[in-house]
Amino acid sequence: MKTSPIIERVRDQVAAFAGRVAGAAEFAQAAEQEQFPVPHAFVLNAEEEVLVADAQSGARSLTAGQVSQVVWEVFAIVVAVDNTADLRGQAAGDQLDDLKLALHAALIGWSPDADLYSGLEYRGGSHLLATRARLWHEFRYASVLVIGQA
Repeated sequence: MKTSPIIERVRDQVAAFAGRVAGAAEFAQAAEQEQFPVPHAFVLNAEEEVLVADAQSGARSLTAGQVSQVVWEVFAIVVAVDNTADLRGQAAGDQLDDLKLALHAALIGWSPDADLYSGLEYRGGSHLLATRARLWHEFRYASVLVIGQA
């Protein structure tokens, strides 16, 4: 899945980031960006999961020579917030909750390309790293893509 439309959507719809949304190939790249003001976010492709319709081939045969597969394409929005207010991370956790609601409002049901993908669904999230300066959290979203010949 192309991350550019997602980055643009989050920049446009989530004011708290003040445009500080970019792409990254992996979390380690994002975590090195400590000079960026917070909050900020990085969009990363996370995984693809083929939904198996035929247990042997992983595909659904339509007619002779035609195959179609359903793929969940999952991406992550990795968010960094300020973690200096308290050692427990309580203030950072509250800020993450506000950002989560804003991300949901911007992304759930929206499609980065309506001709190819279903509307986005939330798949969950988890803390990735906590330092005295930053708390990093990953929010995962997914969309269905049907590939093959129909």
